[in-house]
Amino acid sequence: MLFRSNLISATDTGSGTISAQLAALTPGTTYHFQAVASNIWGVAYGNDQSFTPGLEYTFTTNNGAITITKYLGPGGAVTIPDTINGLPVTTIGDYYNSHSNRLGAFAVDPYGGSPNCQYINSVTIPDSVTSIGGFSFQFCSGLTHVTIGTNVTSIGDCAFSQSSLTSVTIPDSVTYIGVQAFA
Repeated sequence: MLFRSNLISATDTGSGTISAQLAALTPGTTYHFQAVASNIWGVAYGNDQSFTPGLEYTFTTNNGAITITKYLGPGGAVTIPDTINGLPVTTIGDYYNSHSNRLGAFAVDPYGGSPNCQYINSVTIPDSVTSIGGFSFQFCSGLTHVTIGTNVTSIGDCAFSQSSLTSVTIPDSVTYIGVQAFA
């Protein structure tokens, strides 16, 4: 689909910045654009550029599936997407911070990761997710409610430890619950 918005023309020389207001973009979808300049000597095309609006997660792709590795959003009621860039989100994973500490995707990192974890009050995990990794929501002190999708089979060690959960329903699909997963 070709999308054109706010075409800009100028009669000046030199370099500058071009900006445009875009609406109705889908969060997590990567969009591409290219600047084009023309004058009496011809047409020049800029390099392909891209951006992904509203993405609140870092992630990895492996064998056509997404693993969320870090939450970057503001908190509140969080609904984990079932797809990112058209691929299914199957795992809530972890990462290693700059001090080689293993941290869950939503956990508080004293060295700069997921700083808004304490502001998350509820999480909805979609049916596409099969694994909730260790330490995923550790130290999310404001987290009081979680809805776990029906296809989750594994909840890792300390996944929700030191949160403030008041209720959780574990689906029948879960076959493994790690050590201190809800401590």
